[in-house]
Amino acid sequence: MSDATVSFGSKLVRFGPFEYELETGILRRNGADVAVPRRAAHILARLLERPGELVSKEDLLEAGWPGVAVSDQSLNEAVKVLRRILEDDSREPTYIQTVYGRGLRFLAPVRPVKAPRTSQSRRLKIAGAVGAALGLFLFYHFRGEPNVAPETLKPTIAILPFENEGDDPSLDWLRLGIAGLLATDLSQSTEIAVTPTARLMPIVRGLNLSDDAARSE
Repeated sequence: MSDATVSFGSKLVRFGPFEYELETGILRRNGADVAVPRRAAHILARLLERPGELVSKEDLLEAGWPGVAVSDQSLNEAVKVLRRILEDDSREPTYIQTVYGRGLRFLAPVRPVKAPRTSQSRRLKIAGAVGAALGLFLFYHFRGEPNVAPETLKPTIAILPFENEGDDPSLDWLRLGIAGLLATDLSQSTEIAVTPTARLMPIVRGLNLSDDAARSE
C-alpha cells in the first residue's frame, strides 16, 4: 500500500449516501446492501483509502488482480461496473474521475465512521440485569407450585430485545423482531420453556434498562 494511503481509525467509511466496509467489501446505500463484484470492490477500496489522490493504473490492477497479469481493459470493465453501481457519470463524475493514461481519482469527500461499541460496564450491567430478571421470574413463577417434583420442571429461558449498535434508527424494529423469532422457534422444543419477552419487560425496566436508559450510556 502506498505511503500516501490515508489511515482511517475505522474500517467503515461514508461518502454521499453510501457506506463501505473496507475489510469486507460490503457497500450500502441508505442502509441497504448493494452487491459489488469482488474485483470491483477491491478497486473501490483502494480509491477510498486515498480520496482526492491520483491512484495509478498499476496500483489499481494490483488491488483487483494481485499477482495476475491482466490488460487495462479488465480495469476499464471493473470501473464501468462501479460507475453503474454508484450511478456515476464518466463525463461529469461525482465519484470516480479518469485521468487518461495514468489512473483514477476518487472525488467525493470520504469520512471515517466509528462503529459504536458496547462498553464493559454496560455489558456487565446488561448481563447482571438479565440474570436478575430471570431469577426473579423463576422465583415468582414457581413459588406457587410447591408440590411440583423438581425432575418434572423444564428449564425456562427468556429472549430479551437485541441492541441496535448501528446508527440507522430504521433498523430498531429488528430489536424485538429477532427476539420474537428466536422465542417462537425455541418454544417448539419440548425440553425447555420459553418466557414471552413482553412478560419480562416490566422487570427489565425496573432494573433501569429501558430503551432510553440503555441508549444514554
